[in-house]
Amino acid sequence: MKDKKLLSIPESVFAYLTQQEVRTAVNLLASKKKPPVPEEVRWNDLESFYRGVLSMQQVQAEFSMTLAKLWQETWGQVDIDWSSGSPQEPGEDGSLDVGEIWRENCFTRVFGKDVFVCHLCSYATYDEGLQLGFAIWKGEDDKKILKKMEVEGWEYDDEYGYMWTTADLRPREREMDLLPLVEAARNAEDVWRNL
Repeated sequence: MKDKKLLSIPESVFAYLTQQEVRTAVNLLASKKKPPVPEEVRWNDLESFYRGVLSMQQVQAEFSMTLAKLWQETWGQVDIDWSSGSPQEPGEDGSLDVGEIWRENCFTRVFGKDVFVCHLCSYATYDEGLQLGFAIWKGEDDKKILKKMEVEGWEYDDEYGYMWTTADLRPREREMDLLPLVEAARNAEDVWRNL
């Protein structure tokens, strides 16, 4: 029997990913830079309104923490010998900003070697579940490097030039076995090693 690699999903993130009513409420509050005070709010409703704003901010922060942990537990298990920027300057599309991670549903780290740039990301949505993605470009625009490659456990997305994991890992419990994603990350390792 294979070992398990478990990820504990915070209760707020699990509720967001699995419950439509929670997702709707959080998305409504998160859709504005400053959550609007609803017209129907009365003075004695302010505590509930502020609790809703706090919950939305908690979900966003814990979502970012979950994606960073997912990245570490998967991509962090493979040998990445390319150079990486510091957390203060993570590089193009490698934002550590909670709002950006929330909008993109994605935590990305950017690596470089010679003329190549590699994006390694962890991704989560309620309908697609947990996924990993990676892209490699030569220079700024060449997205064809991965187009003709076949990597076990991965599928190429022509629109963005990314490979995405094919494992169906939708949150059904708060503890998720990441072994399929760890194995997929290991399968992808040969791609950048052979460039």
